[in-house]
Amino acid sequence: MKAATTAADAVQEATDVEAAAREAEATRIEQDTEVGIIAARLKAIQEQEALKRIETQRTQSDQTAQEIRDLIARAQEAFTAGDEARAVSSGREAAVKLLDSHGTWTRQAAEFALAAGDYEILNWIDVDRPAAQRQDDRETVLALAEMAAPDVAAGAHVALKSQDPDAASQFLEQGVTDTSVEENRVKVFTILGQQPGPAVKAKAEAALADGSPTALFNFLSTEYVEAVKEDDTVEVFKILNTGGAYLRSAAKVVLEGSALMRRSFIANDQFNVARLDHDAEAHVAAIRAAIAHAAQIAQRALEDAARAAKAAADARKAAAEAADWARKADDYATAAGAAPPRPARTPRRPTRRPPRPPPPRSGPRAPPWWRGPPHGPRTTP
Repeated sequence: MKAATTAADAVQEATDVEAAAREAEATRIEQDTEVGIIAARLKAIQEQEALKRIETQRTQSDQTAQEIRDLIARAQEAFTAGDEARAVSSGREAAVKLLDSHGTWTRQAAEFALAAGDYEILNWIDVDRPAAQRQDDRETVLALAEMAAPDVAAGAHVALKSQDPDAASQFLEQGVTDTSVEENRVKVFTILGQQPGPAVKAKAEAALADGSPTALFNFLSTEYVEAVKEDDTVEVFKILNTGGAYLRSAAKVVLEGSALMRRSFIANDQFNVARLDHDAEAHVAAIRAAIAHAAQIAQRALEDAARAAKAAADARKAAAEAADWARKADDYATAAGAAPPRPARTPRRPTRRPPRPPPPRSGPRAPPWWRGPPHGPRTTP
């Protein structure tokens, strides 16, 4: 009985150790989640700062471009009205701001005008600046004709062959969007074929239903990115509600992080984390199965010991003690669970050695197997 009790105590100790291990694992996951949330929030702050910086630069660029357009408009207006002093002043300011222009012809024309006198500024306002702008636009359209998609390239060639001096500028303003409508429509259908989320699907279908070049272009340039962010957030919340311990931890982290973190998590990382959950669940199941098997064996041992004690009590004619041990044996059997009954042990029959085959009748008779080999007559050398 002592050995069986010791085995049952060992099983209980293993159960307690397993429960403590699960609690320690949950605590570690919680601590890792807290650390990950702190790092994710820093990533989110960095992303917001980067977006704000880009938006500020874009706003400043648009503001500068608008200032240049206003200065040029005032210079042209003053030049047309014959107010050369005001035209030179506004034109010089515009030329200074155009020194950072990406267009080579526009930048060089502004440098030449600033290096010369007032007459060159007036000439730049009236003739040189528009000519340089048209030349820069033609170079941009030429690059599109060489590198863009077939439809856009074809439209660029048409603009380059046109006799209208403003054909290149008009193509850059609206022609690129108009000629890329079929390519953009194919891109939208490709996105729909990838089984996107509800937000992306709704925006894409709306753009296709509109069908205009501007609607398709706006979807691909701005609306698609925002819709993907919305769908990613919804998917992360689903994982948070249905995933395992590691997946829930990762979902909590990425929800506090940047949009790029959520996109990476939905596209790739969630599958690696799900594998961690699967491995952890398999490990826990194996440990608990081993403990359950050991507990069943321990209860069977207790049952056997109790029935042995009952038999001893019956031999001593101690009816009350025998009844107590019988009750305990039944309790141990119940605790052991619905295990299949152990088969009775049958004694093994001794196996007989098969008889040796008889020796062949031809030739000299072989000696009996229990004797050694025969010795022939000795010969003296």
